Amino acid sequence: MNEVAEPGFRKIHPKLPLFRIPFRNKAVFYTPGRILLLPEREADILEEAFRTEPHSGCYSHFHSNISALLTEAESNMKKWQEKFEKPFSPECLTIYLSNECNLRCTYCYTRAKADKDPAKGRIINPEAINAAVRKVAEYCRMEQKQFVLVMHGGGEPTYHWSVLQDAFRASREMADNAGIPFFSYIATNGIMNGKQARWLARNFDLIGLSCDGEPDIQNRCRPARNGADASDILERTASAILDEGGRFMIRATVMPQSLHRLTDSVHYFVNRLNAGDIRVEPVYGSSSNGFLAENAPDFVHYFKEALQEARRLGANLSFAGIRLNELHGAFCDITRNTLRLASTGDLVSCFMNVEGRASNLLDTNIGRYDKGSGQLVFNKGKIEKLKEKAAFLPEECRACLNIYHCSRGCPDYCPPAAGASREQEHPLNEFRCRIHQAIALHQIQEEAMKLDHLLQQRN
Repeated sequence: MNEVAEPGFRKIHPKLPLFRIPFRNKAVFYTPGRILLLPEREADILEEAFRTEPHSGCYSHFHSNISALLTEAESNMKKWQEKFEKPFSPECLTIYLSNECNLRCTYCYTRAKADKDPAKGRIINPEAINAAVRKVAEYCRMEQKQFVLVMHGGGEPTYHWSVLQDAFRASREMADNAGIPFFSYIATNGIMNGKQARWLARNFDLIGLSCDGEPDIQNRCRPARNGADASDILERTASAILDEGGRFMIRATVMPQSLHRLTDSVHYFVNRLNAGDIRVEPVYGSSSNGFLAENAPDFVHYFKEALQEARRLGANLSFAGIRLNELHGAFCDITRNTLRLASTGDLVSCFMNVEGRASNLLDTNIGRYDKGSGQLVFNKGKIEKLKEKAAFLPEECRACLNIYHCSRGCPDYCPPAAGASREQEHPLNEFRCRIHQAIALHQIQEEAMKLDHLLQQRN
């Protein structure tokens, strides 16, 4: 194996996820959750010791800082394995109420299917919701976990307003009766009236508003079906939420055509919408207008620029593909203890499977609502098979510093579906690999800078 996975870092231990990153005239030793700053000479000696004598389990002969780093690296390997060995115990319920929406987003990966769906306009069976709520509450009560309710799109969750309200109330009541904490989140396009926005603010703990940028970008990428400017309505919705004491974050999909305006968009989110939290995501699910590998340097450049602007304005800017503060892989729900209920009554493990059908060439259905018994029926064999696939680490990932905190090629490529077809023979996405590595390096080096400053103050 080539230990030099990418200029800027290299794997320095033959067994453990331990990496070396250059930093000024020093070296950063990194494993997820811990960094160590060392003089270059000391780092060289230590790296050679790792290579020639890769100890495992006992590190008492090392300095305490080195020992803690190695222990953390070994712990990460164990936690990763345990993540996929634990039984599926859903503590989050995500519901797709229907496949209908009041926007016609240019990059929507579900619109073409929804428009052709003979069951278009189908609304989820309320009894399926109740069965799912009972099941998640049961697991949360047994594990003493918080019940998390997520209302998401396959269509727009506020499109069928009374169904949304009933689903929320059923979940809230079940959690209260079970004596377990409750957290609620809704992802919405914000196309609603003031009364609805205020209701969301009073009831949901967090609201995700989809806004792709300044008004002209928003209106071009996310046009309303009736021809109205979506940006004007969204601005009123954001204002109503804040006036009611609610909390929202911005979810922005970035297109190649709008990438160079990301910093201006951040400025708009903060100064016009009064957003404090922003999450950006490169467009996915649409090969005709997506990013290519050669776009990676530009994306990283504009992301860093936007990150700096967000901080200057007192806001947070994040990116879901890599989250250094948690061990994660692709967005497979079974690895995140999430139960996703499609409007068909099917239980699915992929957020792109909005209609209970195979997604990305992989059958991700893990169960269904059974009308006869009024209960959820799980396919335990399918769950275990999908967990096994999701746990697999491609060879290319094993020498990468994002080994345990990266969505791999997901959602443009499905890692568990690798080998299902010629298109899926290679589970990684080069564009995402490049931006994930560059952004992770940037974040780690920022932490190293803080640590270096702290050490200098102490000395």
